Amino acid sequence: MTHHFNLHSFDNLQEEWEQLLPFTETDNLFLNPRWQRVWWETLGGESELHLLSISTETKMLGIAPMAVNNNEFSFLGGTDLFDYHDFVVRKGSEKEFFQNLIEHLNTQNWSRIVLNSIPQESPTLRFIPEFAKTHGWNCEITKEDVSPGIILPESWESYLLKLTKKDRHELRRKYRRLYNTANPTHISCIDKEEIDACMDDLFYLMRLSHEEKRGFLTEERESFFRAISKEMASVNQLGLYFMEVDGIKAAGVLCFDYKNRRYLYNSGFNPMHSRLSVGLLMKATALHDAISSGFNYFDFLRGDENYKYDLGGMDIQLFSLTLHR
Repeated sequence: MTHHFNLHSFDNLQEEWEQLLPFTETDNLFLNPRWQRVWWETLGGESELHLLSISTETKMLGIAPMAVNNNEFSFLGGTDLFDYHDFVVRKGSEKEFFQNLIEHLNTQNWSRIVLNSIPQESPTLRFIPEFAKTHGWNCEITKEDVSPGIILPESWESYLLKLTKKDRHELRRKYRRLYNTANPTHISCIDKEEIDACMDDLFYLMRLSHEEKRGFLTEERESFFRAISKEMASVNQLGLYFMEVDGIKAAGVLCFDYKNRRYLYNSGFNPMHSRLSVGLLMKATALHDAISSGFNYFDFLRGDENYKYDLGGMDIQLFSLTLHR
């Protein structure tokens, strides 16, 4: 069988990419071409795009969204802005795709291939080591991080019953204290015309809430946040929510909704309202809304912060895979 290897720009591959995603094992927000294109346009820098498709005469087998920098191949984007990475591979064609991908990479000039943030269920972890071994390449797989999430039930009360008795009691107690002490209001920001001002508010809360986030919010990352929020708002996949207390924005969360999943991408809160647990309750409210909207999964994304487990998160393991010739 003849296989075709083609290198693309985003413009001439986006439609086929979007059509392929529903037929893959690991379809998620970060493998969407919109996310990858916005990152490339804002932060691609001096890397060389290596956006490869592998197909037969009759079907697309998969896409390898990669970049090359200093003789090192990697997925597009780093672990700072992508929580998951992977190849985009048609179900049932995994062996054929990966065998041909390795054959293609064998013709390229590289010293190392680094593949980060691969979810535990990914076929990449099964097939890449197998085919790399046929070329005598060294393959190392290491645990990288965890990404907690929750399979959502049909109602808030059913969700509460899934929590431990202690966590359920604490969440209810915090909600009572908030509503007995203050008169919070909830605001959503989904119109493209409002996004820049809302992002200013979110950045302010992020910087207030944690020193690490102050360092994280570089000018380049702020530009990406604004661009991806506008891009996802254009297809009704942005969820940017705030809680106000006494007319002041006390907490905010940036979520993205993609194919029955809500992804909690980032958040911030004002420490002057920390006694009311506004940060935790803002996240819980986004989770509550996800249940009410009929989503089937709430993804807290990368990191093992305590609040994720207090709200019922269960870990998905992320792995890094590194190849050497």
